[in-house]
Amino acid sequence: MIIGWVVNKPPGFVFIFWIIQWAFARVVPLAVAVTLLVALDSCGSPETPSRSADGLLDEGTVNLSDQDKNVLYLAEEILVSRCMNKKGSQYLVVEGFSAKEGPAPSAYSSDDVVERAQHGYGLTTGQDQPRELDINGKYLSTLSSSQRRQYDEALLGPLNANTGQVRLLDGSVVYFTLTGCVANARTQLYGNNMLFMETSIFVENLRSEVERRVLSDDRYLAALDAWRQCMHTTGYVVENPDAAVKLAASQSLPDEKEIAVADANCSQRTRLTATGRALDRTYEAKIIAEQRHRVDIYAQMLRVSLPKAREIVKS
Repeated sequence: MIIGWVVNKPPGFVFIFWIIQWAFARVVPLAVAVTLLVALDSCGSPETPSRSADGLLDEGTVNLSDQDKNVLYLAEEILVSRCMNKKGSQYLVVEGFSAKEGPAPSAYSSDDVVERAQHGYGLTTGQDQPRELDINGKYLSTLSSSQRRQYDEALLGPLNANTGQVRLLDGSVVYFTLTGCVANARTQLYGNNMLFMETSIFVENLRSEVERRVLSDDRYLAALDAWRQCMHTTGYVVENPDAAVKLAASQSLPDEKEIAVADANCSQRTRLTATGRALDRTYEAKIIAEQRHRVDIYAQMLRVSLPKAREIVKS
């Protein structure tokens, strides 16, 4: 569970919103104290992930299995629950998280015509499954306004408490709590709430930075222009693959597949997907090299914390 709030400053306004993210789904966590780095180094040199650069930044960067992600998630939830219970507040642990099912549309489309003909964009996968209700949210709705304030302060600390912050590569700033049961749980699990949040939020957002660079690269834009013209000849006036997916989402299943196949054919003819993937590998390797220190610190913190998390979950 990562809890923080983001402040972006585009021209003319300030946009503030809360983010609550479970497990290691993508979010938006700098300077790391030398003493903390020394402490980490004393535990052993960080393990360099064994995967190639391709796909390395997916789902938390450090090649954790779904089982390990779930263990870390549950351990933090258990620690939060224990802390809240000691403060007289209910906090129920949701048993795990579900990995995404079905093929997720790629940022660079797909040139697999056969797969698209069979499954379309996979938009109907899991749509008929009711989403699990937020059991803690339901509990919170039963409390009075003063009780909710007390609950929030126990969970996240008082509103006037000091906060940590991280500036992302796109310039946005993420603030996170340094007090309350959430911060306490992260401190127990990872050893240092500040360091964990600084590195985890920053590193987990490197994937979006890779995609941002690819989508603005002239080579990709040239392929996209050719793809757009190809789609127009098939009868679909869409600006990009994302727009094609949105159009398909408003159609029936046969029409979804038809759009998906047209998309894949055009992606293949114009080499849109191939260009995007090649550029993705290049930019990902570059960004990982640029941010190697933070990536290694994050990997180290997760690796060192896993045995502790397993014990917490067993207890």
